[in-house]
Amino acid sequence: MSSNGKVFLGIVTAAAAGAVIGMLFAPEKGSEFRQKLSGSANDLLDELTGAINRGKDEAGNLVNKWGGEASRMKDKVANEADAMKDRVQGDYQNAKGKAKSEF
Repeated sequence: MSSNGKVFLGIVTAAAAGAVIGMLFAPEKGSEFRQKLSGSANDLLDELTGAINRGKDEAGNLVNKWGGEASRMKDKVANEADAMKDRVQGDYQNAKGKAKSEF
């Protein structure tokens, strides 16, 4: 797990623990406490789901960006290799022609 992921997980865990501890010490009836705890858990789940979705989107954007760049670089190298091969073949044919004419 990356250091950013660890920090994010630590923050989420601390927020959840803080919410639970705060609710445990609040002077409320059991039913009210359960409702509040359920609502807080749902809110936390919604935030976590949103963060995960944003992370997936960002990862997809990076893959698209760098995947396209890698493809362009591969095409450029292939084109340069073809051009070099053509130059070498041309030089070979020229040298072969010169050798025939000189002998």
